Amino acid sequence: MLSVNASAEAWSLDGKGFAYATTEGIWTIKVPLFDHPHLIAREPASNGIIWSPDGRELAFIGAHSGERGDTIWLVREDGSGLKDLLPAGGSSSQPGPQRRSLALESWLPNNGIAFSMGVGTGFIEHLLVDPDSGSIRELCTSRGPIFWSPQNSTAVVQNDESAGATPAGLGLLRISDALQSPDHDRECSTLIESFILPGRQLIASFNAWSPDGSEVMFTRNSDVGGTSMPDLYLWDIGRGSIREIMENASDGKWSPDEKFLAAVVHGKPYYSLDGALRSGSRPYAGSKLFIVGWPKSTVSGSLKISRDVLGFNWSNRCHCLAITEPTNVVLVKFANKAWQTESILKPFRTTFGSELPWSVEWSPDGEWLMLSSGWLQGVLSPTIYILRMPRDRSQ
Repeated sequence: MLSVNASAEAWSLDGKGFAYATTEGIWTIKVPLFDHPHLIAREPASNGIIWSPDGRELAFIGAHSGERGDTIWLVREDGSGLKDLLPAGGSSSQPGPQRRSLALESWLPNNGIAFSMGVGTGFIEHLLVDPDSGSIRELCTSRGPIFWSPQNSTAVVQNDESAGATPAGLGLLRISDALQSPDHDRECSTLIESFILPGRQLIASFNAWSPDGSEVMFTRNSDVGGTSMPDLYLWDIGRGSIREIMENASDGKWSPDEKFLAAVVHGKPYYSLDGALRSGSRPYAGSKLFIVGWPKSTVSGSLKISRDVLGFNWSNRCHCLAITEPTNVVLVKFANKAWQTESILKPFRTTFGSELPWSVEWSPDGEWLMLSSGWLQGVLSPTIYILRMPRDRSQ
C-alpha cells in the first residue's frame, strides 16, 4: 500500500507508472514496487497531471516561473526537457496568464493536449496546444465541462446554461471537424437541449461514454417544486437516436466489456406493462445500486446502499465496482453468478481516520485501487492511498 500527501495524481495509460504532485514538485514512481520516487520537476502542480499516450512525457498545470498566473508545463518521464507551453505575455492566439483558470482535459492521439480556460464568468474556452510547437487552436466554447470519449476523438460538451444562440444542454465535438474549421470563436452546437417548462426545469447532464465511444449515457433532471428527480437516457451518437433507459435513476455507467450497466436507482425498480424498466416512489424513498445485463436490460443485481452515494467506478480488469459512501468504500464483485459486497475502508479505519468524502479510481490495468481524500483525521490534507486488489477478484 502506498500512502502520500498529494495535490494531483495520474496513472500512465499502461498502468505501469504513477505520477503525483507535492509542494516540492512532480514525482513519478514505478508500479508495482512503489518505491524510490523520482522528482522530475521542481514546479508544484496546482491543477492536474496527464501522461502522454506513449508514457514518455507528462503535462501539468503550474505557476509561471517568477510570473503571475498558471501555465501548462511539459516534462519528459526522466525529468529532462522541462518546457513552458504557454509563456507569459500572450496574444489572441496565446492567451495571457492574467485571465486564466486552466484545467487539463486529455492528451489526444494526434499529440495535441486538450485543455480548458475559464475567464471567471462561467464562460469556458476549450483549446488544443501542440506540445512540439506550442501553437494553440480553439476547439469550441461552452458554459460547462467537456467529456472526451475513450478514443479521445470525440467529446460531449455540457452547456449548463444558454449562451447566445446556443441553448443549455449537451453538444458533440468531433476533433477532426474542429481542427479543419477556420472559425476560432465558435460555440459548440447543442444537440440535446435542457428545457424550462411551466413549473418544471429539465436539465441534461452527462453520465458516461460507452467503452467503444459509440453511445453516451446521460440524465435529464426534472426539477419539480424544488425536488430534483433524474431519468436515465441513452444517446446513440452514430444514429443520432435517444431513448429512455430508466426513470428515477442516475449515474449510469457500463462495465468495460459492456456486458453490464450499473446505475443508482431512487425507489423500487419494476417492469411496466410496456416492458420498460422503471423506478417507483417519488420523491426518493432510498437508493440502490442497480445492475442490469446489457443491452437487454435483464436484471443482474440490486444492492441496497447508502442514500448519499458519492460515486462508483468499474474496474478495467473484472466485473468489480468500487462505491464511495459518506463513511465507507465498498467493493462489489460478480462471483458465482451473484453480486457480492465487501468493505474496503473498515480494516484501515484507524489508519485512514473517519473524515470523508473519499474518491476512488482504478489503475488502467485494474490491479490497483486509488483512494483519495481532502481530509485526514480532521485536518485538511490531500491524501491518496493505493491498495492492491487480490488476484482472485479477476473473472
